[in-house]
Order: sequence, then C-alpha cells, then structure tokens
Amino acid sequence: SLDTNNLKKQEQQSETITHQNQEEIRYTEQRKQQQQKLLTRQAKQWLENLDEYSDEGLWFESFSRSYPSRLEAAMEYLAVLNASS
Repeated sequence: SLDTNNLKKQEQQSETITHQNQEEIRYTEQRKQQQQKLLTRQAKQWLENLDEYSDEGLWFESFSRSYPSRLEAAMEYLAVLNASS
C-alpha cells in the first residue's frame, strides 16, 4: 500500500541521515584528536625553547602551578594564543 511505501521511504531516509551524522561525528572526533596531537607537539617544543628566566618563563612558572603538569599548562596557554591570533 501507499502508506507502507511511504513508511519504508521515511525509514530509509532516517537511516541515511543517521549514517551521515555518525560519519560527521567520527570525522569531527578524528580532527579533534589530530588537533590535540598537534597541540601536544607544539607545547613540548615550546617548553623546550622556553627560557625559564625570561619574563614569559617566570610568568609561565606561576601560571603552570594551577595545572596538573607543565605540559597541560603549556597546551592551554598555546590554545589561547592560537585562538586569539
């Protein structure tokens, strides 16, 4: 019947939309993970190059005390710098 055909079409469309959403979510998660890896690498490099006795280095020592690790503090700091540039 016509109702049954319409219902089947709606179900197929719904499945297609759900599949597209899952793909978008998966892609977004992959991008987030890639960005996190990149930020981690940048933060490690930044910490290696940081002069602890410079104004920025002294400020960072104080800033990083509220974080579980210097790396996490550097990641947060760089994320804010990247967002504002």
